[in-house]
Amino acid sequence: MTNPAAYVVYSSTERVRIRIPEKRGDLDYFVNLRKVLTESFKDSHLQLNPTTGSVLFLNGSFKREKLTAIGKESRLFNLERDPDHLETLAQRVASPLSDTSRNLDILSGGKINLPELLFLGLLATGIYEIVRGNFRTPPWYTAFWYAFGVFSKSMIEKELGDRRPSEAASN
Repeated sequence: MTNPAAYVVYSSTERVRIRIPEKRGDLDYFVNLRKVLTESFKDSHLQLNPTTGSVLFLNGSFKREKLTAIGKESRLFNLERDPDHLETLAQRVASPLSDTSRNLDILSGGKINLPELLFLGLLATGIYEIVRGNFRTPPWYTAFWYAFGVFSKSMIEKELGDRRPSEAASN
């Protein structure tokens, strides 16, 4: 019998999610998997969800090579590349920005995130250009335009995010 296939479906600096679709709903399998992974990744916080067939690694030093070896040694899974979940360039660029925004949000106690910081920076640039007397050069009104765009996009995403079910409920 071959090991079930496991796929990395999400990866950022602080979170990695793998799915094992073949074992979805298999509680005994995930109890055993938790034991093996907890021993192997002691510095990571793990969240296993048998219902969705997923494992979430949080705040640890996740190494793909280590997970591949553990899967083969324990005969619990084979870590493979899933062609349906290959990251696009936009996802690879957005992931660190998203992490930075989340960290800034945490550090500020929820008072400011990256889009809001960019808004303030661009707004300050526009005011600086006006104070300098650069009424005819594009930077001041361009800065205002970008500040408005970043701020309105942030507000729309925040509004939509408040209406979406939480990630924990969807996993």
